Amino acid sequence: MTPPREEQPAEDVEVGDTSTSTSSLSLYEETKFMMECAFLMFLVPDLRALAKQGELEGDSETIQRLIDLPCSAYEAYSVYEQNFEKISKAIDSEERSEMYLSAIRARAFAREQVEERQDMLEDGSLVVFDDEKSEEELVYGVGVNRRYKFVVVAFRGSVSHQDFIQDAKIFVSTVPNPVEDLEEVGDRIGVHLGFQEYLFGRDGTTGLQSRTNVSDEKRDINVVTSSPAKKRKADIITDTVAEIFQEHPDYRLYVTGHSLGGALSCLFTFSAAVAPDDVIPKPVTCITTGAPKVSSG
Repeated sequence: MTPPREEQPAEDVEVGDTSTSTSSLSLYEETKFMMECAFLMFLVPDLRALAKQGELEGDSETIQRLIDLPCSAYEAYSVYEQNFEKISKAIDSEERSEMYLSAIRARAFAREQVEERQDMLEDGSLVVFDDEKSEEELVYGVGVNRRYKFVVVAFRGSVSHQDFIQDAKIFVSTVPNPVEDLEEVGDRIGVHLGFQEYLFGRDGTTGLQSRTNVSDEKRDINVVTSSPAKKRKADIITDTVAEIFQEHPDYRLYVTGHSLGGALSCLFTFSAAVAPDDVIPKPVTCITTGAPKVSSG
């Protein structure tokens, strides 16, 4: 989920000529970039909803990429800045509107620094965005950065009524401890019920899920996104990133989010970290902001 690149024919792009290890990024750069991704999770659903209604102004091809994907984060920001007044009026929450305004002001202040790292911000794409039932289920996106060889899973924070209902389910749910080596923790652990249900479902299931096939011509990544009824969100996301890692086993995984999104990030990171290495390469890095406590431990 990164801001845009100059358009070039796919055959002119050689991934091997541009890739750089994530180890070349400082902790500050990693954190700053993940916070950009976390903010995008609030912005993109509103943009996509208005785009589907034909309400956005700007370059029609860019707007269509926002719907169909892949789309760069810079393109999303550009469309947003062009349509800020319209989006602010369309948002039915004064608090959300003010949050967006504050974030845009902060981003404008940091724009010069962002442009200094344009190489990092250009070489990525938002390839999956699940907001089909944004008022009923959690919202997440998956992005890939080719230059720095990483995959990002980002979760949206609390926005919908259902989000706040899940936040309020503060009871502790005891679940099997997936890390068998940690004997001192015991064979079961306590997890926030609302967060656990949202990501892993009730009784191990969650709502019906339908996703669109996506591809990025620069990366030749094709994510098969059909899913059976009642498949858990955590499994859907894992399947998606696992298919990317099958083609790019040298990439690494980052997980991020704000508020509720940060809590879901923590739980998903824990799940991803104990997945087989041939499914998700290690380490898995989780960078969140404002994340509430997810466990009783």
